[in-house]
Amino acid sequence: MLQTYLLKRLNILVSEGRELSPFLELYITGELASLGYRIEGRIYGSVLDNLQDTIATLKEMKGDNSKWVPLHSGFPDNLPNPTVYFCKRLLGFLGDTLGQDFRPQLFDLNQFSADPVYQVRVQKLFDNALAQQESRSGDQHTVWHTLRAMPLAEAKAAYQSYMEGFLYANTSIPVWMQEEAVEFIKTFSLDPTRVTFKETIALIGKVLWENERYEDAVKLAKQPTDLLRIFAAIVGADISLQKPKAQRIGKTWAVPKVKMFPKFSKPARRAILQRLNQMPPDILMANLWKYRDLWKEVFNYLHVGEYQQFERIHQAAANLRNSKFRYRGWLSQVQQSLVAGKVPEDLLKQQPGMYARMLRKCLAINPESIESFLEVADQLPTKMLLQLAKYLQYDYERTQRAVVVKSGRMKVLDTNPNALTPAIGQLVHETLLDAAAGQLSQKASWAGKRVYIAADLANLLVPFDARGMSEALNLYPRGSRIPLDMTKTLRLFTFWMQHSDRDRVDVDLSTMFYQSNWEQVDFCSYFQTERKGARHSGDIQSAPPPMGAFEAIDLDLTVLKERGIRFVLPTLNLYAGAEIQTCFCGWMERENTSSATQTFDPKTVRENVQINVEELAKGNWYSVLIDLQEECIVICDVYLRGAVQRNVVQDMASNAALQLERIVNFHQERLTMEELVMLNVRARGGDRVDSAEAADVVYDRVTLEDLL
Repeated sequence: MLQTYLLKRLNILVSEGRELSPFLELYITGELASLGYRIEGRIYGSVLDNLQDTIATLKEMKGDNSKWVPLHSGFPDNLPNPTVYFCKRLLGFLGDTLGQDFRPQLFDLNQFSADPVYQVRVQKLFDNALAQQESRSGDQHTVWHTLRAMPLAEAKAAYQSYMEGFLYANTSIPVWMQEEAVEFIKTFSLDPTRVTFKETIALIGKVLWENERYEDAVKLAKQPTDLLRIFAAIVGADISLQKPKAQRIGKTWAVPKVKMFPKFSKPARRAILQRLNQMPPDILMANLWKYRDLWKEVFNYLHVGEYQQFERIHQAAANLRNSKFRYRGWLSQVQQSLVAGKVPEDLLKQQPGMYARMLRKCLAINPESIESFLEVADQLPTKMLLQLAKYLQYDYERTQRAVVVKSGRMKVLDTNPNALTPAIGQLVHETLLDAAAGQLSQKASWAGKRVYIAADLANLLVPFDARGMSEALNLYPRGSRIPLDMTKTLRLFTFWMQHSDRDRVDVDLSTMFYQSNWEQVDFCSYFQTERKGARHSGDIQSAPPPMGAFEAIDLDLTVLKERGIRFVLPTLNLYAGAEIQTCFCGWMERENTSSATQTFDPKTVRENVQINVEELAKGNWYSVLIDLQEECIVICDVYLRGAVQRNVVQDMASNAALQLERIVNFHQERLTMEELVMLNVRARGGDRVDSAEAADVVYDRVTLEDLL
């Protein structure tokens, strides 16, 4: 698994051992080049030893581990007239109703990979269309991805540094990376004292717990909620402790029952109760009360009454069970004061982190409360200081804010544009940056070192909250911008597969077109397949294994821009079904899009993203926003709720515009990777240089390694 992680996370190819003949080097280089990968460094024998697994992983990263066969084999040049095709389908339906098969008279079946009437996969048609695809030549264009060849020991060190950048930083890691993080904690030496983010601490607690080191595991908990996170990590539940969301079952929604804690052995029960008993009374009761329903269930399994020495915990458990008991803690007191129009500065200074979260509300009530907040600002984590500094600098211009939850779903909330004046916003910005620089100055000095910052990092945002980030060929935080080659055809694609022949799943790939004012002017979808500047490959309505289903849209960016279109919004929406086994989506940069070339060519893939199928089953996913005026692609990676059945793209147009407009503004509201590295240069010394070869410290990708 380590070599797989090295490829997926760091594009590292382990290369050591015996020298290879020129023929073998050329063979390996050619195999990788056919997938769009080139090698930096020397190839040695270990590459050949693991070549089959390496090729399989690299194909998966590009999405080339599936069969990419569109409905219409003539896509994009020879698509049927939509009106004529629809009429022929109606005649086909009528024929089936009458017990007559009119397909041979109505259609050239060699031009279809699925039943042309019902648009569901048929093995014979699929096999014929697949053979046609495999006989075609590839595109002449290549989107290169560089693999770095290095010895295993050096690769391990790079991977350890990369993972520590996530695990030591006071920020979340992607949900799909949590299992990998557990494996890393088991394999590599990790200093628990340097881990500050609560969800990451829970993963360490899981590893200790599974080794029956119960006392060491519970010692990581500073408050009862930390114990709940450890319990959730052990059983594979949601570490953030959010309540399970309703899931679609057929045509209805239901909230699944989720086990949130493991079985407790006697030594484990004793360790948990002892740790709870050591916690200060105010922290203990406030945390127990916050998750009282869950703690009542936990206490039932801890058998608190059997441990008379923990009388305080026994009483706390009794309070939770008492329906007449009410706890008025710190948060309740603060909220009551704020509702009354007063800022409880003394209370807020007791918990600087909560003060930071409530700062905007406090300033809206009393702008002078900024002075008391600045007294405790240096106690906040560097991450929080930087987020606040960037967000509040131009807060006076903002009337709405975007919130992206851990699943990737997004909400847009109204906000008060008068909470901060420009002067206060600038004061907060400068003060918090100074406090952050002071904390960073305690890290290892860069004095005398030359620091290289790749130009691309000016457009990539810092992944402060990576929990909901999708796994992809390239990890781009939401709001990041990627330069767009307007001379190439952008081919959007998606592939999905249902669990079985019985579970029909219909996913639709579409695009919406907007003007600069976010007025929708057009769209391209399964029932509107040809628009000026856009062509759809056709609607496939089932994806049985192992065939799956594939849809694509070709975008002529120059033509769309000439039409006055500013934004192109690709969307993936679930039209029918829910039992999705896998789904991924991305885009290619194509130079040759004729029907004589392969529809899917891995060496032209610029991005490929693994979709969260549970969230897709609730509606829509928006991968990117294409800005034709700025000639860039804005990373979105958000989910929105849609209709339970017959979910169609045009019904979401206005709601999507409201949501995605906020992501366009992320670049003004959030810190870029370039700004973060430069803040480290300011705090730790060093000189910025223009060449990676001349540098001692190189930052050329999205990573928090040694920056927070």
